[in-house]
Amino acid sequence: MGQLTEFLDTFLTYKSPRYADVHDWRLGLAYRIFQVVGLGYVVFWAVVYKCDHLRRDPVSGYARVDISTPVKDGCFEADATCKLDLRSFAELPYCIQGKAQVTAQQRICEFRDAYALSPQTPMPNSLFVPSFVNRMLQRKVCEPSAGSGWRCEQTYVTQAEEGKYQHGAFVADIERYRLLISHSYEASDSMNADPEFMGRSESTLGELSPAARPPPGSWKPWHSHIQGVAPSGPRPHIRAHVHHALREVDEDPEIPSYEGGNTDFGTLYHSPWGDMLSLGDLIKLADPRGAEAVLSERGENDLSRRERGGVIAISIEYTNERSFDILGLEPPRYRVSARLLPMQWLYQSHAVPAGNDTRHIEAYQGFLIHANVHGHIRRFEWLSLLQVLATALVLLTVAGMLTDAAMAYTTELAQRYELIRQQPNKTVQELRSLVGQLQDEEGRLLLPADANASPELEHEEGADSSRNQELLAVLRSIEKKLNGPEHHFVRNEAADSAGAHFENLASGLLDRAAGRVAPL
Repeated sequence: MGQLTEFLDTFLTYKSPRYADVHDWRLGLAYRIFQVVGLGYVVFWAVVYKCDHLRRDPVSGYARVDISTPVKDGCFEADATCKLDLRSFAELPYCIQGKAQVTAQQRICEFRDAYALSPQTPMPNSLFVPSFVNRMLQRKVCEPSAGSGWRCEQTYVTQAEEGKYQHGAFVADIERYRLLISHSYEASDSMNADPEFMGRSESTLGELSPAARPPPGSWKPWHSHIQGVAPSGPRPHIRAHVHHALREVDEDPEIPSYEGGNTDFGTLYHSPWGDMLSLGDLIKLADPRGAEAVLSERGENDLSRRERGGVIAISIEYTNERSFDILGLEPPRYRVSARLLPMQWLYQSHAVPAGNDTRHIEAYQGFLIHANVHGHIRRFEWLSLLQVLATALVLLTVAGMLTDAAMAYTTELAQRYELIRQQPNKTVQELRSLVGQLQDEEGRLLLPADANASPELEHEEGADSSRNQELLAVLRSIEKKLNGPEHHFVRNEAADSAGAHFENLASGLLDRAAGRVAPL
């Protein structure tokens, strides 16, 4: 058991630092300032204000983008009495129809409803909205047979139609078509398969207040006349915000619950089916110059953006971040923003049978709208709080290091500070004093003997000198260990036996030479 204790004492030692009190108000003030700054950053800025101690669960989800034709009075498009809300060709500057003078940038325009524009197969999180259609007539010229060796060099050949091989046309007033963006989300820890939060854009937090209801005479929702769907009163909804590109604001405006409630985006509103806005307002959301400037902008081959198309990326970011929400009780909300990606062309083509072994190749050029649901939902967790508080302890340690550096290199106390750091502890000082007194005593004992001294006295003094030398050797060994590089005591059997021998020698010496050697 003794050997085990000795082994543990040797390899499981604890090193304790030494401290010195420096009476200088400047250093004390600097140390307190460093402490206040460190604790203030962690406690008040990171925890209380920014709430960085909350755990952030990533958000993933699915978005659906649909298109509808603009109609008057919010009627149902399939009704016989429903009328389109589109401008005439004569009002549109890019249409040839109704113009006395035609320019090279103008094209034939045609009206298409949402059914003609919607894709046959929905794309996840995306919608392609054509703004320009290029049509070509092709005739089938080959049918594999034994005479042709069951092969064809060409299947279809493009033919002229009305004197032209290609017929391009703009989709008239495409920027006024309405987009419905609906989405759902879930948030869970990456280590946990079960989601912590789930929701959708149509409903979540609270109910509409009376002031947010559509005022008399305002636009009716597009779905209000669908058979089997009754207009609803106050409904639960999520708090949603719209973020204008390149605009620096402290708080993004909240999406209104009725059309015309936002001065920048007149068609934007939040419905029970999702967020509704026009393609023109979506382009304005991505580029503050507005839809007219973006669609008329020239690019490759000196063609306008209306003819070339592009990609609009919609960001739907869910979050519940809020200042001073220490416990993470803020309900989720989402923010909608958009940007126009630097893509010069976007098109897709397909064949439409025309009969008599002919077909039309329709190449659609327009805008690919892609929505991405992402974000983080924050919630309280003790482990995350302890991790942030551990940062405060580190900053307190750094405060002491900065103060030591300031004292050691930037003040007149630098030399004194080095002396304090290198000064031995009190035990070593006392031992050194005792060694010095013993050395003086040994010197006096080694002085030439008196001629009248008796042989017995000389023999006694010689024995005292021998014992003093042995005592000095023991004390110097102890002093060396006390004043070593580690500055701490190490307990072992040799030190214990040396200490016992030292006590026997010291007691005998002090008994015979009392008053000459200072007691330990």
